[in-house]
Amino acid sequence: MTFKEFEKLLSPHRIAKYFSACGSDPDKTLILYRANLKLSYELFSVASMFEVVLRNKIDEHYKVKFFARLGSDQWLDTQTEPGGCFYGNPQVEKTFKSIFEAKNKLKSRGKYTHDKLVAELTFGFWRYLFASKEFRAAGSSLHQIFVNRPHNTNHTDIFNQLVLINNIRNRIAHHEPICFNSGSRISTTYALDHYNVMIELFDWMGVNSAELLDGIDKVQQEINFIDAL
Repeated sequence: MTFKEFEKLLSPHRIAKYFSACGSDPDKTLILYRANLKLSYELFSVASMFEVVLRNKIDEHYKVKFFARLGSDQWLDTQTEPGGCFYGNPQVEKTFKSIFEAKNKLKSRGKYTHDKLVAELTFGFWRYLFASKEFRAAGSSLHQIFVNRPHNTNHTDIFNQLVLINNIRNRIAHHEPICFNSGSRISTTYALDHYNVMIELFDWMGVNSAELLDGIDKVQQEINFIDAL
């Protein structure tokens, strides 16, 4: 495919930043665009693994916590019913609605189970469990899943780190480039910084990321390729 054909299919507006960063070199532009897609794919794979681990750690923590109190590990149910920490609390209404709507969606399809509900809820939902109001409403203990967190690290520190991960997930999901600096120069710093946040948080959770991501994580390989352009 010629550069002009490629540009027409993807739109001159989308390609313009790549073209400018590559010194108006059509061949290099094609290489960079495809390299950005590969890096995005690799980063999204790591982010997807991170999301699953995070939500499972949260689920495990609250299953134990609320079972001890209520005799049920179905905490997403019990905590959105009368007497639950998310029920009738206007400060955490958004979290309550997220659970309620996801639960009803699954029930309407005849597919409701606790595990399916865990999988249905978004990364944004799990992130917000570390926001101050949600964190306090549920007993101010969730940061304990980060068993290796540095001394004096609190839920707000964790929330802010999760915001960074959410940001790059959204950029990738909306097909935005992650191979530039804040201007229009080729740079993998943004991608590498956010990747390192994920690896650090894996460590804070006591997860050996090298073993978990073995055969999956090729982020550094793609970063090295772009850096060499």
